[in-house]
Amino acid sequence: MPEFSRDEVEDAFATYFNVGPVREDWEGWVELFVDDVVYVDHWWGRLDGKDEVKMWIAASMGGVRRARWMRISTPSAACIARARRGV
Repeated sequence: MPEFSRDEVEDAFATYFNVGPVREDWEGWVELFVDDVVYVDHWWGRLDGKDEVKMWIAASMGGVRRARWMRISTPSAACIARARRGV
């Protein structure tokens, strides 16, 4: 598995968060993933591939505007964030 610096992970997360929750460009957000993405949502469960993620994301994530917290673990590039719907 390739290793990534903290700066690389922070830059990638900034793009990920800006494209989806900030701009609400969910089509563009899904395109940030690899074709065979496995996305696990705490409520919906496992989603396999971009097509399943596309069907899910627009309906479930509209209105999410900010990250409450984020944790980055290098060198494996794990990034975990918690976001909530804005009011």
